[in-house]
Amino acid sequence: MNIPNVASSADANTAIGRRGPRERVRQSVMEATKALLQEVGFARLTVDSIAERSGVGKGTIYRWWNNRADVAMDALLEERDPVGWFVDDGPAIESLRRQLRIATEFLGGPNGAVVAGLLGDAQHDPQMAHAFRQRFLRPLFELTRRLLAEATEEGDIRADVDHDLLIDMLTGPLYFRLLVTGEPLSAAATQQLVDTALRGARPEPRNLGPRTPTQ
Repeated sequence: MNIPNVASSADANTAIGRRGPRERVRQSVMEATKALLQEVGFARLTVDSIAERSGVGKGTIYRWWNNRADVAMDALLEERDPVGWFVDDGPAIESLRRQLRIATEFLGGPNGAVVAGLLGDAQHDPQMAHAFRQRFLRPLFELTRRLLAEATEEGDIRADVDHDLLIDMLTGPLYFRLLVTGEPLSAAATQQLVDTALRGARPEPRNLGPRTPTQ
């Protein structure tokens, strides 16, 4: 699988920040934002609170980020950018399984609570909704579609399967557990989920016709 270059503002900020003290400023802002997200959630996160916790002036923060949603997304992506969930190794169908296991570990760990909080606030905060969809979900779904297209070419998924629908089937239950039921996310449950979803997407076995009895 050739993973496309899906750039984010986090990448740009990191690249710029390595030229001198700006990286130290960025790390101070990131550490403060992560701590505040864990303590008070996105709903009570403000640029003022980030500035106070990090010791970085509001003007400097606004020079590098548009709003608190952009800061929060950079903090989340620094922990684990979804692009890093994809590994170019072996058949596409196995890369898909691996990606979903990594996603399960991420959402089932401490950052799962941050994701849940951001998604909850995205329901009534347009800036957060836009940032999450464009910077987290969009690259994740684009790369998953590419994996499914390659798996189809390799003969592991039928050509008539709707890839977007299959993505919903594979990823939806993870977020359902995270946001609705509160059931733990486990590698075993994800493996069963993947096996069940892909069972209906596999090509039909070839009909080789009746076997001729050997004499």
